Amino acid sequence: MRIDDHPLWEALRPLLYPQRFKRAQSNTRELFRIEIHDPETKPFRAALLGIEINCVTCERLIHPVRARIGWGTLYLVTTCDLPRRLGCSRHSKCRVEVARIVGLLQGHIHPKQVGLF
Repeated sequence: MRIDDHPLWEALRPLLYPQRFKRAQSNTRELFRIEIHDPETKPFRAALLGIEINCVTCERLIHPVRARIGWGTLYLVTTCDLPRRLGCSRHSKCRVEVARIVGLLQGHIHPKQVGLF
């Protein structure tokens, strides 16, 4: 299951905003991270943190909405966390899925179009 297939997607979508960034090693490729505006209620925040989908790389169950340690801000990921499996976040499938979600948020693509990037 992808994040846009989850029942909470319609409630989560207005809170998502993509941020552009460049890695120090890559001066040509533009990447995105997907940040989440803080939900207004604690129960809704807990519900978001409890979402489970499959990692786009290895298909393991993951929690795509995560809180930054120390900061508490929320962000969205599409792969396993780094301590579990570093390779998932480095795979091209991750970059493609994030680009697809950014396209959904910006209204550029239909939700079910896959593999166009």
